[in-house]
Amino acid sequence: VEFHAKVDAFPVAKVTWLFEGKPVSVKEGFDVHTDQATGTSVLTIKQALPKHIGKISVKAENASGSVEETVQCSVK
Repeated sequence: VEFHAKVDAFPVAKVTWLFEGKPVSVKEGFDVHTDQATGTSVLTIKQALPKHIGKISVKAENASGSVEETVQCSVK
């Protein structure tokens, strides 16, 4: 499962992915790749399991402020 975000900000924004309000971790099955040059960030859930059901958020922050978007992740 992949979640994609496109950030267009100046100065360049720091992108953080959250699961249920906490930063995602590799040990929980998440992987993040961010390309500052293109402003794209991808969160991958390597093997989606019921433990991954919940709110996924992406937050972009820079000196000008921050913005956050949240979606619900469902696993069948």
